[in-house]
Amino acid sequence: TKSYVAGPYHPAFGELVLSDRVLDQLEQRAEGRGRGTRMARLRPFLIGAEAAGAYTEVAAEWGVGESAVRAAVHRLRKDFAGRLRDEVARTVTDGTEVDDEVRHILTVLGR
Repeated sequence: TKSYVAGPYHPAFGELVLSDRVLDQLEQRAEGRGRGTRMARLRPFLIGAEAAGAYTEVAAEWGVGESAVRAAVHRLRKDFAGRLRDEVARTVTDGTEVDDEVRHILTVLGR
């Protein structure tokens, strides 16, 4: 059961708003650390756009191994999920619904 109104335009509107809020937080933090360009480069991986060879391409751009890019994406996804969980916790009335809501949002986002 949803504890917030998704909106009149799209059934996933609420999920997209929360996702965008979290992405904004991550981007602000990255900018503050001087890593805005890296965040921008990794963002497509966060939302599921993993084209064949994409990790290799980024690794070549950054002058690192593919495993370093995979690790960076893994950390970003973990951070995204944690921050998303915090945002969801603010929107639900029953704290026991948080994990179910996070799973639902990640499913809607294709992650």
